[in-house]
Amino acid sequence: MSFDAICAVWDQKDLTTAQKIILFSIGYRANKNNTCWPSINRIMADTSIGDRHTVINAIKTLTEKGYIEVVKAEGRSNRYINQCQKYYQC
Repeated sequence: MSFDAICAVWDQKDLTTAQKIILFSIGYRANKNNTCWPSINRIMADTSIGDRHTVINAIKTLTEKGYIEVVKAEGRSNRYINQCQKYYQC
């Protein structure tokens, strides 16, 4: 995630601090197609957010607001697609 993209996330007034940090984590782990597969535990470790429900709720909100897309995967980590075009020209 570039410095400009980080600044663009910080400028989002409709996100809480936890939601922004989780979006940073997803952006950091994303490949060139803006896709990644971190587990909830990995996101918790990356962000130092110790409450699983906080992470799950933040992901739900980020999805509802269009910042990320979640593709459910049974028995594996979900796929997260960073919809960076919502807040930054990626």
